[in-house]
Amino acid sequence: MEHRYGGRVVLILVVLLIGLIGIFPPQRLFNPELPWSRKINLKPGIDIAGGTSLLYEIDVPPGEVASGELVQNVATALKKRVDPRGVLNLVWRPQPPNRLEIQMPLSGDPAKARQVREAFAAAREELESTNIRLSQVDAALSADPATRDKTLESLAAGVPARRALFRQLLEQTERLRAARKSGDIAAQADAEDAIARIRREIDQTNIPIAQIQSQLELLEAAVEKAERDGGEKAAAPRRQELERRLAQIRQQYGDSPSRAAAVENFIAAFRAFNQLKGMPGDAEDLKRLLRGSGVLEFHILVTDLDSPQAREMIERLEKQGPAPRPGDVMRWYEVDNPEEFKGHAVRTFADKQWVLAWTTPEKSMVHTKDSRPWGLRRAYKGYGPSGMPVVEFEFDEQGAALFGQLTRAHINQPLAIMLDDKVISAPNINTAIEGGRGYIEGGGGGFSEQELRYLVSTLSAGSLPAKLSEEPVSERTVGPQLGHDNLMAGFWSCVAGLLVTAFFMIGYYYFSGVVATFAVVMNMVMILGIMALFNATLTLPGIAGIILTVGMAVDANVLIFERLREEQLRGLSIRMALRNAYDRAWSAILDSNVTTAITSIVLYWLGSEEVKGFGLTLLIGILSSMFTALFVTKTVFIIAIEKFNVRKLGSLPLTFPQWDQMLRPHIDWMGKAWIFIACSAVLTFAGLAAYFAKGREMYDIEFVSGTAVQFELKEKMPIDQVRKLLEFNDPTHPLRSVQVVAVGTGADAGTEYEIITPNDNTPQVRKAVLDALEPYLKIEVPAEFEGSQLPFERALDQVVLPVKDSTFFVPGLAGDRYAPVEAAGHIGGVAVVLRNLDPPLSANEIRARLNRARLQPDRVAQPYHRFEVVSPLKSDQPSRLVVLFSSDEGISYFRDEVRWRQELAAELWSLVVDAVSKPPALQKVTSFSPQVAQATMLWAVTALLVAFVGIMIYMWLRFGNFKYGSAAIIALLHDSAITVGAIGLSHYLAYTWLGDALLIEPFRMNLTLVAAVLTVMGYSVNDTIVIFDRIRENRGKFGHVSRQIINDSVNQTLSRTLLTGGTTMVTLLVMYIWGGAGIHAFTFALLGGIVVGTYSSIAIAAPILLIGGKAPEAARSRPAAGQLQSIGG
Repeated sequence: MEHRYGGRVVLILVVLLIGLIGIFPPQRLFNPELPWSRKINLKPGIDIAGGTSLLYEIDVPPGEVASGELVQNVATALKKRVDPRGVLNLVWRPQPPNRLEIQMPLSGDPAKARQVREAFAAAREELESTNIRLSQVDAALSADPATRDKTLESLAAGVPARRALFRQLLEQTERLRAARKSGDIAAQADAEDAIARIRREIDQTNIPIAQIQSQLELLEAAVEKAERDGGEKAAAPRRQELERRLAQIRQQYGDSPSRAAAVENFIAAFRAFNQLKGMPGDAEDLKRLLRGSGVLEFHILVTDLDSPQAREMIERLEKQGPAPRPGDVMRWYEVDNPEEFKGHAVRTFADKQWVLAWTTPEKSMVHTKDSRPWGLRRAYKGYGPSGMPVVEFEFDEQGAALFGQLTRAHINQPLAIMLDDKVISAPNINTAIEGGRGYIEGGGGGFSEQELRYLVSTLSAGSLPAKLSEEPVSERTVGPQLGHDNLMAGFWSCVAGLLVTAFFMIGYYYFSGVVATFAVVMNMVMILGIMALFNATLTLPGIAGIILTVGMAVDANVLIFERLREEQLRGLSIRMALRNAYDRAWSAILDSNVTTAITSIVLYWLGSEEVKGFGLTLLIGILSSMFTALFVTKTVFIIAIEKFNVRKLGSLPLTFPQWDQMLRPHIDWMGKAWIFIACSAVLTFAGLAAYFAKGREMYDIEFVSGTAVQFELKEKMPIDQVRKLLEFNDPTHPLRSVQVVAVGTGADAGTEYEIITPNDNTPQVRKAVLDALEPYLKIEVPAEFEGSQLPFERALDQVVLPVKDSTFFVPGLAGDRYAPVEAAGHIGGVAVVLRNLDPPLSANEIRARLNRARLQPDRVAQPYHRFEVVSPLKSDQPSRLVVLFSSDEGISYFRDEVRWRQELAAELWSLVVDAVSKPPALQKVTSFSPQVAQATMLWAVTALLVAFVGIMIYMWLRFGNFKYGSAAIIALLHDSAITVGAIGLSHYLAYTWLGDALLIEPFRMNLTLVAAVLTVMGYSVNDTIVIFDRIRENRGKFGHVSRQIINDSVNQTLSRTLLTGGTTMVTLLVMYIWGGAGIHAFTFALLGGIVVGTYSSIAIAAPILLIGGKAPEAARSRPAAGQLQSIGG
């Protein structure tokens, strides 16, 4: 009877196509601009892509209860603060009841990103160099005529209008001198007016870089949004407007070849940089971003838009965009949600709505570095006197005083409420708000529910429901190079494992092996496709899970093929043999996969991100392997039989009968049970003794708290020398009780190491490592200088100084005086003196660091102030004395000292400390506080217990006898104990000739190794179930379990046990040797555990079934099942 296999083929092709589309989405696959690495739609975890994971503890406020809802509210508020549009690719993972994990995968190529940032900084500096300061012109006018003319020509920079203005300025200056000399007051006044006008015109010849950058950013954002929402047709008008603005900029500032080239370079560099703008670069960037976001401010709106100042601002918005200039007393602010912002005059630029507000101290309430901090305690829905819904809010004590002062002075004026420089509401001040509590009404019609939710949630983003701990309780960072190395090692070991499996299956099972290989490949496509479609994270343990799934898929196929071989040996036709093989293998395949699924669910339910990735991959792999083994391969065989008239499915044992005889031995396994039990007892005792003898050293910091730091050296160094450099006898030293482990393999051997210390103070450990290994590390070294640890208030007038005249000088390092001539161009500005720099740095190096720091996410939107870096030595020579100058025509020390201090001096000091003294990013940093370590240990114990109980219950129900479940659990305890013991023995074998030959390191128990133990449990039960299933089948003939039945069942399934165990072990061995440091310990535990699990299925689990059974049979033994025997005497 023919099968209808058309529907089966269609289903297989559809599933395969869906998997391929998930992995290679058409929009990526056919995009010629994307490299192949970005055409694949898989989200890598931070252990592959590199990145940072920060785990914060939430300080629950009084009266609140730690709960999942509270953590979710904090996550929502933070997300709205830090990444409202979701462009930073941050992952927010609430961990009830009081923890929040924030993950930041690295985006793109970090080296390329750094090049783009540096190119933009250089282009901006080049464009700024074409601008001039009036202080530079004044200094030139006071020089002798020859020097004056030369300097003015240099300042003109080839700009014709500037040359003409310099000539006019010289004429009017001479006229002023003459008028003063003659005492002609009228001529003197005319000359002063003319000089003031010319100076304004000279200033206007400068390129407003901030305004150009703002225009480009906003207009490009408008193009992208229109293209995203409405396609190319909607984006076309915005793109035309962008090109029109660019043409205006080129025409207006292309009046000299040098300026024209600088403008073009700046535009090109900014467009590349704009794709990266705001992206955090490392853990410190992310921490700063979390601390610096959610800034709540209040400003009185400008209501008289017909005033000269307002008209000038409106004209500037239309021509140059909304970017502020130094000296402005009002500023344009973006309206966050135009649909909810009604009743106020707004202007449009680049598809955004803008409103004008005052920025003077008496008309605003802002945060400054030299004032007491204030904040909003909470915002919530309430009801006003009329019963209408309102938004109620409450300030802290300092905020209440400032808000009362602001509202008293501006009754009946609109107050703009701003979060991170965006206006979220502008209610009218009806009365002075005293005591720090007030409410916002929604006008005559009141707030709609949507308006109310928007305002409450946005205000809450400026007032977290509960605060995060100052520092994360756990920090884990993987550098980009380490992540790339992990990915490559994992990928090639995956390929190698697949090839080894394919060669074996084809060589052993011929055509059936080809079918099985196709099924395995399809299995991998399904796993990756499902993960891609559901945006699941691919981690290193996840890659190991894929490899393990390959072994399990082979396992299912081997079960079927071995049954098929037995059926063909009985002389059945190929059709009947195939049907019987699938039918009889079904129960063993189902049972073994269900028990492995139990451990997968436990891992996904309770695990960390990497462990969840492994559990999810394994679970998907179980389902897909069952589909491919039971449905896909059967379909292919049906087609081969019916379409191509295949009459026999050969294999190596059928071709060589001697091999077949070897696979059906007559071993009395139960007679050797006591030998096995003795060997197991010795191994278990020795391993566990070794494990517990090491105490704390056996556990990774995930379980006992502490910090681990991985670093790369410039040159190879023996581990003994690294240990010597890190040995400190002081029990209070940050690196006390430090362990050093070599993690590099291959070309990296001897250059990559990891240290582990029980000290969980991450900054302290990082600094101690840098101090001890600084000359040898492959990093950018931080530098200390006099006053580098001082807050700004104390640094002021010590190392942060006003530039009062051109004779500015600082004491030299040798008792002399250093008077940099560059001070003349920064009169009224600020100088920061870096004295006794350790290690010395060149002016060029400090300039590069400052430029990189200015492009950090929390600084990229700050106003650009040009700076100069000088030292007594040449600019490329390291110096212990360096001076930085910065100035801005709109922020002068002489005109407004308070503003100079807040907007110029404080900002430069913060930038210098961050750029010069910031600790560098090491390859990998992991830390766990004691409370996190305790919770992790509890998770591990819980996971093991849940898995044990789940497997035992399933085995009990499936086999109808508690003895089967008990036997399986005892075998699992045996396997787990020996696997853990092997991890303990690794500490004694590491760094010996045997350990080096076996690639053994001093492995430490962590979450990933717990996942390995759980996987060993699942796989071991897999083997055990196959034997138990055959025992159950054979028992049906005799009604009870006997010694002979167990021997027969073990012998009959031995070929399957060796074949599946062997293929899985070979693939794991490939991963162990070439899989890289990221999964080395994981594969060690899996490899050892699966060897032991295969052994225990025969030697431990099966004999337990005899306990409490009938007495042994007579010495006469029954022939193995499937053999001919005589009847009668």
